[in-house]
Amino acid sequence: MAALKEVFNKCVPKVSYTKIADLRENMEYKILKLERVATPYGETILISLEGLTGDEAVLTVYMPRRYNEAISDDMITGYNNGACEERLHLVRRAVGSANNKHTRLELC
Repeated sequence: MAALKEVFNKCVPKVSYTKIADLRENMEYKILKLERVATPYGETILISLEGLTGDEAVLTVYMPRRYNEAISDDMITGYNNGACEERLHLVRRAVGSANNKHTRLELC
């Protein structure tokens, strides 16, 4: 039983994921990398962000599905290969109203 306990306790996830709602409001997170990934629910965009003070060094965030069709593979490749002269930042804004529960995201 000691061996089982030891092996079990050493199993840690390789990547931890951050929810959009857990990002600090109105703070700029530098986008390090974009990728399109397959999930059991379909393809989606996964973004690696530079963490802010008090966060992990790199935050991994699944983008809402609405961005999947808007962001092309060419845009992802271009950004990752440095075609953008400046790195973009993701900002989570406050939820607009009681009728619209979607978190508003902006790039700057």
